[in-house]
Amino acid sequence: MVCLSMWLPYAALGLVIAVVAAVLGRVVMSPIAHCLGPVHGPMLARFAAVLIWGVGLVAALARIGVPTSVTVPILSTVLIIVGGTLVLLIAGGLSRPVRQPRLHVVERATERAGDRDDMPEILERDVLRDGSRSNPRAYS
Repeated sequence: MVCLSMWLPYAALGLVIAVVAAVLGRVVMSPIAHCLGPVHGPMLARFAAVLIWGVGLVAALARIGVPTSVTVPILSTVLIIVGGTLVLLIAGGLSRPVRQPRLHVVERATERAGDRDDMPEILERDVLRDGSRSNPRAYS
């Protein structure tokens, strides 16, 4: 019984840390979403909240005495999931604003081409407007 009575304050403090992290993560979502705009704001706000929740979970577990051999992999997993998902969404073009410029170039080229057979020449002219390469087929 002595062990349990010494452990209860740490459990209560861990619970307080977890609740504060949950509330803080939820509170941070709104300003980030409004600051970054309607396109990327909600997505990045959710990632910020998940990151805060993960750090709060690790802090709460550390406070109740869970060894770092358990908490460090949890924190690493949260960081890897958040970072990897951001990389895939933004660099991979799964986010609509990132994909729009790519689609615009293709749509513009297909509109200009119409039924003509000179589609490769139109694409070369659009891509090589600055004239940096005189013979683009020499490099392919």
